[in-house]
Amino acid sequence: MLNWKKLWIFAIVGGFASAVVFAAIEGVRHNDIIAVAQFPGWVVGAALDRGELAFEIVLVLVNTICYAVLFAGLILLVRAVKRPNGFVRALVVVLICALAWFGVRQYRSWITCKRRGEQFNQRAEQLERNAKNRLKVGTHKSDVAQFFAENGIPVTFDRIGYTTFAMGTIYTSGCGPVLVCGSDRALIGLRVEVDSEGSVKGKPEVVPMYTDCL
Repeated sequence: MLNWKKLWIFAIVGGFASAVVFAAIEGVRHNDIIAVAQFPGWVVGAALDRGELAFEIVLVLVNTICYAVLFAGLILLVRAVKRPNGFVRALVVVLICALAWFGVRQYRSWITCKRRGEQFNQRAEQLERNAKNRLKVGTHKSDVAQFFAENGIPVTFDRIGYTTFAMGTIYTSGCGPVLVCGSDRALIGLRVEVDSEGSVKGKPEVVPMYTDCL
């Protein structure tokens, strides 16, 4: 007779211990296999974005739940495999392989997204640095237009209220927060105040943002 209480106590304790050990190992040295195992906690912790301590706590708690469910499932699968039923054994093998394939695929997708997000942030930061160095007060209109062109930004000189701006937008992609954004679509906007002749008269502003977020 299966004792469900003991099963879940064992699963939760084992899950918590595994989550703590994996987090400690990953904190000392990155390992791809451990990173795959920590994927659920990484996603939720990164989406909440409440600081490093909160991230570690969420990472451990979420992975504890996932590992506990996994351990309980494995125990039940082992009990099923012990029964003389070839179909059940084959089903268990297929299920384990499918879960492993799904985990690796999700991890690779997450790594690609993370790299894309880093590139998006770096591009915005580089554009902001260059704009501050090149678009200084007094810079002529032709040089402003050239700067926008060099960075692949279509420029327009538009009046907003009583102020005229040189402005443009790059549409790109990054790695949007999972629980907040519906996609990874993003943009980087650049604008700088200019006078009636199109020469710079204010500080440039660079605004990176994801477009499909709450």
